[in-house]
Amino acid sequence: MLPQSPNLRITAETPIARGTGTLTRVTYERRSQDGHWKRLRREIYDNGDSAVALP
Repeated sequence: MLPQSPNLRITAETPIARGTGTLTRVTYERRSQDGHWKRLRREIYDNGDSAVALP
């Protein structure tokens, strides 16, 4: 898990699939400029040498 930032909080990491790489669903909250928190969810594919965040 990455270090936390004052503007970003990772709230959950859920492994979805393992094979050649790992597919993980990450739920996080990001603080907007007006101070409100917005919850977002992305899927991350990591094959060891590289990683990509899927929209």
